[in-house]
Amino acid sequence: KKFAPELLEYAKGWENLQPEVEFGSNAMMAMAPYISVWIGGPGVVTQAHYDVANNVFVQVHGRKRFKLYSPSRLKQLHVYPDAHPRARKSQVDFDKPDADLFPFFNGIGLKPDLDFELGPGDALYIPAFWFHHVEALTESISLNVFSESSARLKAGEIFAGARALSHIGLNECEVKSFIIAIIEGIGREPQRFLADLWKSRFSPLLSDGHGVFGKRDAILAFVECENKLKDTISMGDWNGDKKYGHIAKNIVEKFKSFRNDTLDGARDLEKDGLESIILSHLIELVFIQYFGKDYLKEMNTSCLMTKR
Repeated sequence: KKFAPELLEYAKGWENLQPEVEFGSNAMMAMAPYISVWIGGPGVVTQAHYDVANNVFVQVHGRKRFKLYSPSRLKQLHVYPDAHPRARKSQVDFDKPDADLFPFFNGIGLKPDLDFELGPGDALYIPAFWFHHVEALTESISLNVFSESSARLKAGEIFAGARALSHIGLNECEVKSFIIAIIEGIGREPQRFLADLWKSRFSPLLSDGHGVFGKRDAILAFVECENKLKDTISMGDWNGDKKYGHIAKNIVEKFKSFRNDTLDGARDLEKDGLESIILSHLIELVFIQYFGKDYLKEMNTSCLMTKR
């Protein structure tokens, strides 16, 4: 408002932007709408990323090109881990994609789900968790207004459940069992999901043969306890005697609510993508809680050493 109040004329009433749904018990956690201004010259690129809030983008001056990708493209876009400084952004250089380093991206090439230009006076609504890659084609001035999304609030409930684990002492195999059971509980195949997670988000950050966790098996090791834990990784075997069973069941139920209620009306592929984003973050969150943050230093160093 102090920098360029006249720009706000292009987004009148933004302060009163209504949320997509009534948030009920989450109303106190809902964020108020806020506005940002973007000014740049031709050729300025915003790397493909997603936001956790809904976004109304208004082009004031000049032209921009938008490439939009559904949340279902999470794996193909090789997004940085959530604990990384560049979280939510694609690791891929769209101008020079490395097919060996980013094999999943090679499957979609440069074909977005939506590809178009915005000119002066145009506006674009980008739902939360949709990826967007933006390039200024001329000198450009833009505004965007972020508003709360029900998906972000529901995801927060899932993460809150995982944080409750910090009060329970679990050994390494129990942590792995907990993660495997949640993946199975929402209908995914653990070994495939974890292998894809590693190959998409972590493997590209390898440097000198060492992974971002210091050991290549940090993610895939989850499946190593499977033979020892056959009686504990099945949802049907959880009961009150399991010290983490009630937490895991609660998280699985919240995932189901997230998919069936919050995402009601979305396409199945989009639901799968949003679910995968939240599940990937959950796995990282549990990792940090139980295995510490020491690996983050190595992750950041690895990123700098392999910076493209």
